[in-house]
Amino acid sequence: MKVPASAVPDEELRRILGELSERCDLHIVSERPMHELKNWFAGLKIHLHAEHGAVDETEKRRISPGEEAILGELGSGMEAIAHKFSGTRVETKKFSLCFHYRNATPYDGEAARLEVKQYASSHFPSLQILEGKKTVEARFPHLHKGVVVRELMEECSPCLIVAIGDDQTDEDMFNAVPSIGYSIVVGGQPSHAKFRLRDSDDVRQLLKELNVRLEFEKNAVPSREPLDLPPPVSPRFYLDRSVDFASV
Repeated sequence: MKVPASAVPDEELRRILGELSERCDLHIVSERPMHELKNWFAGLKIHLHAEHGAVDETEKRRISPGEEAILGELGSGMEAIAHKFSGTRVETKKFSLCFHYRNATPYDGEAARLEVKQYASSHFPSLQILEGKKTVEARFPHLHKGVVVRELMEECSPCLIVAIGDDQTDEDMFNAVPSIGYSIVVGGQPSHAKFRLRDSDDVRQLLKELNVRLEFEKNAVPSREPLDLPPPVSPRFYLDRSVDFASV
């Protein structure tokens, strides 16, 4: 049965990320809960940020008792809707709630999606409602992926940030990337990212080439002569500029 948790990184991706984490400061910012990320990337030198960046390994972020009460009330309403539609379920996270309808029929899935959106937006206007891949998620607007980017800039400035993502929630991250950084969206959807990759295969190829580039620089012998360095990634990755929301 297809469930959201079935989308796990394979061994090749773990190897690529593991090699990259030995050569640069690598962060994974995901909507998934922290226990899943720790299970997937155990043993790798990767900084993990769960629930859209709201939870990191230090668990330093908190929400107020009032916000906890809001999530509790919203969760009860979402569960009532899930009981009405077969193939739907509610995922309770630390700082958000996610309604999944991947396993519902097309008719039930669409009906459930609309009911959840209407209920959440009308009863809890302080929450941000996000639609993902067969999901509707409600979160607090001050906890998002862009927070992670801003914190990294404060901790390691100056630094070069390369941010890659394929989800609506990644737009917060793209907007936080400084002008000298690289924001890269995956897929054909409108985005504020500067650059675009076609699919996950392109992402893997980009990560492989970044590994080669970083290893080359690590082993390069200092010289007074200018080095004819290869480009950091294949030129085709940078030719496909993203379409900005303002232009569509």
